[in-house]
Amino acid sequence: LASAFQSAGQRCSALRVLYVQKDVEKKMLEMLKGAMEALNIGDPWLISTDVGPVIDEEAQGSIRDYCIKKGLEGRLVAKLEAPKSGRFVAPHVLRVKG
Repeated sequence: LASAFQSAGQRCSALRVLYVQKDVEKKMLEMLKGAMEALNIGDPWLISTDVGPVIDEEAQGSIRDYCIKKGLEGRLVAKLEAPKSGRFVAPHVLRVKG
């Protein structure tokens, strides 16, 4: 969870894809959704913040567009709400074709 969402997922070492066996998928998604709900999105200077803003407006637009496109394709599994002001992008879980 930390690898995927800390630093707003912008590190080269950030988790991009989590492969899960079909027989544990339901339980894993329940746990992932529960863990996501505990994330604090906000000011990166606060120690309580887990997910801060992305680097710039271009990155914000690109990430949002990608998530919207995948959502329209029916791939959205889970999504949090992000602050409306600032360069925040809500954490998403998207299903990939497999």
